[in-house]
Amino acid sequence: MPALVQDGRTVEEINAMFDDVVSGQDGASNKELVDDGSAQSMGEAQIKRLKADGASGEDIVRAIASSSKTFAGKTAFSQEKYLRKKARKHVQFVSAKRPTALAVLDMYMNSAPQKVLGLRRDTFGMLLSLSNVQPHSRVLLLDGTNGLLS
Repeated sequence: MPALVQDGRTVEEINAMFDDVVSGQDGASNKELVDDGSAQSMGEAQIKRLKADGASGEDIVRAIASSSKTFAGKTAFSQEKYLRKKARKHVQFVSAKRPTALAVLDMYMNSAPQKVLGLRRDTFGMLLSLSNVQPHSRVLLLDGTNGLLS
């Protein structure tokens, strides 16, 4: 499993990392390009080898683009679209979010709704509102939602 590295870049900086690679020709057209699978000379085994050697996602995407026979002949828009598609596949994005009660509820509802007894957002809000729990108050709670209500 690859190690996570914190490099401090924003999402915009990561999205702009391939701007220097895009060099679409003026007047270029994609009408003569045929997608028959033969334009890419780099195979899946070579990509896996790059990942095993510890290459970053950016390096892998650049290697894939440089080994494509048709990349240079594409329009700038097509080159950027191609790079973003490959980046979504090979560059790992991780974003940490504040674990609010609603975020935890949404996570449970998307992955395992039975763990929170199928409790929806509106019902969760109504339960919290009707319980009228104040800070520093002493309440008794029987919770069957893995501690979400408590």
